[in-house]
Amino acid sequence: MNFAKKNTNVENVLLVDGLTRTGKFFLAKIVSELENVDFFQYLQVLEQIPYIYGLGGMSEDASIALIKSSVDYGVYNQILGRSLNHRVLDRSSIYNSSNPELYLKRQFEIIEKDEIIHLIRSNNKKHLFCTHNVLTNIDIMLKAYPDLKMIHIIRNPVDLVFSWYKKKYGKINSYDRLNLNPDISKNGIAVPWYHNEWGDNDNGMNEVDIIIKSIKTLFDLINKKTSCMSTTDKDKIFIIKYEKLIMDP
Repeated sequence: MNFAKKNTNVENVLLVDGLTRTGKFFLAKIVSELENVDFFQYLQVLEQIPYIYGLGGMSEDASIALIKSSVDYGVYNQILGRSLNHRVLDRSSIYNSSNPELYLKRQFEIIEKDEIIHLIRSNNKKHLFCTHNVLTNIDIMLKAYPDLKMIHIIRNPVDLVFSWYKKKYGKINSYDRLNLNPDISKNGIAVPWYHNEWGDNDNGMNEVDIIIKSIKTLFDLINKKTSCMSTTDKDKIFIIKYEKLIMDP
């Protein structure tokens, strides 16, 4: 069975991407304030499909169909003021927008079908999504959206290791019910997808070593991916340093 290659309503997709704790949500809030960019959304499925596809867990046509459907639904719901994040303390909350009233009032507006389609398909509008680690498996996103743009943020790896350690991201063998991402099974243990690169040499590693190896693995995957990309595709990605962003936004 093959999934149909449907025309999508959304074309101008912009991603703010990076490893966990690199400042993605901070950057996404800044980018959201640029002209003709809607406030960013965080759709977990957009970062899950690429690595599942990259590991061979999904077919290309199914991956593209689900990516496009998820983006279309996300943009459609945001235009209608539906599924907005109202939790004030969340970084992706609409209250972190400079104009939350713009999104709140959409819940009370009657928007006709043709107007919705026009707003979704507007060539001037960029639809912004925040993702984790998508650059490591960006191929399927580029197949879904040939005109995709990405801003990828990087951060000093020493600071990343310390931040991951404070968040206890090295305790991969613990049973965490709030770890909601699809993991892979390795030696009977659920571990993050990028541990697939480790072979069987990770037994007995302590928490800090696991964090260091995790971050290095993701950096290596990014370097490997970008080194073999065409010049045209490389031009779709802008890489920015967190430290540079803080000092000279």
